[in-house]
Amino acid sequence: MTYAFPKDELRPLSCTGADTLGGYSLTLIDSLDTLAVVYNCTEFFKMATYVSDNISFDIDLCVSVFETNIRILGGLLSAHYIATTSSICPPNEKYPYDGGLLRLAVDVANRLTPAFDTVTRMPYGTVNLRYGVPKDEVTVTAAAGVGTFIMEFGYLSHLTGDHRYYELAYNATAALHGRRGKKGLVGTHIDIQSGKWAGPITGVGSYVDSYIEYLLKGYVMFGDQRLFECFCDIYNTSLLNFYDPITGWYGEKGAKAMLPEFGSLAAFWPGMQVLAGDVGMASFSQHQIFAQTWRKYGCIPEKINWKQNTIRQDGYSLRPEVAESLFYLYRATKDPVWREYGSEMVDSLEANMRTECGYASIKHVSKMEVWDHMESFFLSETLKYLYLLFEEDDHFLFENNVVFNTEAHPLPVLSSRAGKRSAAGGDGALVLAECPSSTCTSLLSIMTTLFFCPHTGADVLHTAPWRADGWDQELPDEAAAAETGSADPPDGLITTQTLVAEVDLLGHIRRALTEVWEG
Repeated sequence: MTYAFPKDELRPLSCTGADTLGGYSLTLIDSLDTLAVVYNCTEFFKMATYVSDNISFDIDLCVSVFETNIRILGGLLSAHYIATTSSICPPNEKYPYDGGLLRLAVDVANRLTPAFDTVTRMPYGTVNLRYGVPKDEVTVTAAAGVGTFIMEFGYLSHLTGDHRYYELAYNATAALHGRRGKKGLVGTHIDIQSGKWAGPITGVGSYVDSYIEYLLKGYVMFGDQRLFECFCDIYNTSLLNFYDPITGWYGEKGAKAMLPEFGSLAAFWPGMQVLAGDVGMASFSQHQIFAQTWRKYGCIPEKINWKQNTIRQDGYSLRPEVAESLFYLYRATKDPVWREYGSEMVDSLEANMRTECGYASIKHVSKMEVWDHMESFFLSETLKYLYLLFEEDDHFLFENNVVFNTEAHPLPVLSSRAGKRSAAGGDGALVLAECPSSTCTSLLSIMTTLFFCPHTGADVLHTAPWRADGWDQELPDEAAAAETGSADPPDGLITTQTLVAEVDLLGHIRRALTEVWEG
């Protein structure tokens, strides 16, 4: 706050701020709920009041639809949920909350919705916050940029009673899912007007990751069985095509051959597997990711070749995915090895990335050369997951029915997993009734519940050969693919170092959060 506010992000070497996304205090909005997570409710309400009274999105500026959704809309909605849940943060007389964050959320969402006005119902990647889609906007966008809206837009439908948001998000997801290639895979990029794939690479990491994540988390959040069926489709196919059962690594597929390359964003996968019930597979992969990569480099480079164990794309931008998976694995198993890994991660952050006024990204991993950049997600995700990794079971996030969006914003589970749909109008809109506590499942118990899709998990681990072929971008049937754009979709233990005292480490992370926040 001392060095960067009200700019979007902190420059941790020069101790200045910079506007990087929209000039509307991105890091503040993205980390509002983090204040509540570390029990600083007074500061939370103070900053919520500031955002409500001072932030405007009526700007002649082109922004990423995807990033604005997960960071800004997700941050506003999560903060609104916390501000209206007295068991989390009791009302504050000095800074009373009047619903201003929700009003801003509706405004932001309405400024994003013009992007969805396409023949395929898949959204453009960029929108002007004042004037809509730019006339010269390109029609190619990432798969994740199409299928990562159901949580935020669905919750907004619940809060406002306007099902239009859920329908926009769902139809975009269904349209993408229906255009899987002949092997059932989705590519990294797609032309949202022609519906044809526009990139030669596919995998479970960059540009695809949160699309798969939101199929599962959307089901957990809303109980829409259609999302779970889509998740099982893509999850099974991903295991069969990307997973090497000998090493535990996930690769990528080019047009003609399998690539033994692992991107840092794919480190979210073990955490998602825990939520899906595949704890054994998640544990095996996470051991490999951490022991073979983090311990070697002190971070996870943007991309490595896991057969040669060499860096293919340099840099580490303080990404949260490793911490995220450690958090999920510990909550599900209570195995102290995951906290031991977490303590090593904290040690590396402190030794290599701590600066006078924040934490700096790594430009060259081999030399641990830092550069003047600290993404907003370092506060909203990385430190949040590390903090929660060392928290005890009585933390409010473990006692409430929440699920994290892809930016680690906690949102409430709204329905039991019954897969019910509205009969009104036959439009397939979800019944977004508040879920009774007797039928909802808390985050803590969700992660001990098995959601197993048919023919996944251990079956794949023991039977699937590593497929060295490429992926087929051709759609199985152009007419059928177009049809699926409608509202209904197609159908050995590792030795670790001694863990420092958990209470001390938890306090250390809390202090780090406070220091970075205050300046």
